[in-house]
Amino acid sequence: ARRTVPSPLPPPVYPLAYDEMRTALLTMFRKKGQVSPQDIDPHKDGMEKREGNISRFSRNLWIRMEDWVYLTILGLSCASIAVLLEFIISRLNQLHLVFYNEVNQIDNGWRIPATYGVWVGYVVLLVLGSAACTKYIAVGATGIQWGTQ
Repeated sequence: ARRTVPSPLPPPVYPLAYDEMRTALLTMFRKKGQVSPQDIDPHKDGMEKREGNISRFSRNLWIRMEDWVYLTILGLSCASIAVLLEFIISRLNQLHLVFYNEVNQIDNGWRIPATYGVWVGYVVLLVLGSAACTKYIAVGATGIQWGTQ
């Protein structure tokens, strides 16, 4: 007669093993390993499952739309800055022409050097202003790193 050796392991319980396998598989394919209770418990009634589907749909929709919201805000802010800069540039140009016309009405020998000074000085001031902005505001645009100055 053949003798059987008892196994130290308990006999397998298949529903428990099925739930654990399902949870493990869902955990692998979910974002950040989160599994919703509707996925773990298949015995939920239909109403709770529908509410879970709606909340899951809205969460997925927000995840998809989140980039578009931030990009819209970024686009609007860039457009606002561009309009503001356009306004400032037009005012500077008007101011430049007013100074030029005032200097051009001088009746002595300083009219030509003064108009030249106004015309060139305007451009030099704009270049100096942009260089100052680069030096103090956007240091990385100069190619110099912070620690090597």
